Amino acid sequence: MTTAVPRRKADELIGAINEMVVGVIDEDAIQDILNATEQLKSNGSYLDAYNVKGMVAALRMDSTEMDKQFAAAIKCGGRDLWTLSNYAAALGNVGRCAESVKVIDEVIENAQDDLSLLNLGIKLHIDAFDVIGAKALIDRLSELGSKPHCSEGDMSMYNMGDVERLMSAYKVTWGDLSARTQIASNLLNELGYRYKVARELTEEGVLIREFMIDADVKNIANAERAINRAIADQEYSPVDEFLYFSCSKL
Repeated sequence: MTTAVPRRKADELIGAINEMVVGVIDEDAIQDILNATEQLKSNGSYLDAYNVKGMVAALRMDSTEMDKQFAAAIKCGGRDLWTLSNYAAALGNVGRCAESVKVIDEVIENAQDDLSLLNLGIKLHIDAFDVIGAKALIDRLSELGSKPHCSEGDMSMYNMGDVERLMSAYKVTWGDLSARTQIASNLLNELGYRYKVARELTEEGVLIREFMIDADVKNIANAERAINRAIADQEYSPVDEFLYFSCSKL
């Protein structure tokens, strides 16, 4: 059973991991985190250690290892809300957006007044194209007298209204968009690439999900071709009329 002190240490380590998710990945720092994780285990804080190792695996885009570590955490501590919120964030980090939404919704259902969890939920719902779900969480924040952590400018980058209009025009759901993006994310994970995700809406009403990959130009081009081939091999969906994928240098 973990104590308050190791949990604070685990949160510190996960905070460092989250900084690398949006910033620069530092292998020396990752190794330091893993060393500290072994210290958590030696202190008997297995739940904390599994969580941290799961987050590291997600940072490294190792989806299989991530699932393994969080499965161990859930076996150790049950469906602990702290573990599940970390798992939801990790799923989002490896591009498994629909799954991340399912997990974070379970968390929020049991912690409806937690501002940090609501903000995480907003991000994960938006990343999954679930505009309605994101707006519901934004409304909940407003009821609690708070606003999303991201600024209005950041929110506008997601083009939430435009995404809604495209989904309505083509009669598709956010799940349809997430299913397509997960094919692309899974492929990049299988190829072992580290990447970050951006998306934008062109003036022509085309939604582009851009994967910024840590690789050379040749491999970036190969990755983009591989994604487009994988999508082309799927049964046609109206999503294919407006959702496209591109790759660029991280």
